[in-house]
Amino acid sequence: MKYEWRSTRVRCLDDQGQRVGEIGWHMIDDDQTYVIERTWVDPNHRGSTIAAKMTKKLLDKIAAEHKKFIPLCSFTEHFLDKEPQYRKAAYYPHDEEEF
Repeated sequence: MKYEWRSTRVRCLDDQGQRVGEIGWHMIDDDQTYVIERTWVDPNHRGSTIAAKMTKKLLDKIAAEHKKFIPLCSFTEHFLDKEPQYRKAAYYPHDEEEF
């Protein structure tokens, strides 16, 4: 598998160069916080480890950049339940609000 990085997404390509997965995001806070919006895997590859591998690569990139992320994507939240060590870079704006 090969990973293709763009400003707002990472794509996972198979050996033939076909897209088999993608994670999309947008940036906020002067490009200090990734808002992870969606994870997609080709139906023929669902149930494999593609989504988890892409998520790990993205979260490792975010940590290396010393940035934060907001996990809007349900897959990312599910991933964090299984890999809680990645939660340290997660940012939940509602935690700062007083009710």
